[in-house]
Amino acid sequence: MAPQAGVGRTGAIVPPQRRAKRWLRYVLADVASRQRAPSILVWTSRRLTDAALAGEKIATGALLQQEYLDQQESVELPGERQVLLGGDGATAAIVEITRVETHRFLDVPWEFARDEGEGFTSIEHWRTGHRSYYEREGIDVSDDALFVCVWFRILADQ
Repeated sequence: MAPQAGVGRTGAIVPPQRRAKRWLRYVLADVASRQRAPSILVWTSRRLTDAALAGEKIATGALLQQEYLDQQESVELPGERQVLLGGDGATAAIVEITRVETHRFLDVPWEFARDEGEGFTSIEHWRTGHRSYYEREGIDVSDDALFVCVWFRILADQ
């Protein structure tokens, strides 16, 4: 699905290519100031993107070893900006990282699980759901595995 033209701050119609360039300049300026490679936050589920845009999902996370170290990715930093791509590959928003914590999987706090906005009813429910997800990916998650918890806010959306 191609991005649609939108209304700019002045009320003028802004073509999607111009908006994408403006957002890219915004993110790249942040990247240049931090001397880091640009980051893109991608969810393959439209449900997750919609939850983030609605403010229901304000956190995301990943296993440190498999999703950062093995991929040679840097852990996010507070203040960093990222482009959020929706499941269709189109830019959905610019997000700013507000908080980052690393915990043992067993010690991930309920606050984070709740803020992921994925409908978990308890921290045990979150652990079971995430272990199941990683098992489908061929990854065994121990209680001591390090998990990166990232909170964010939407700065601008489509």
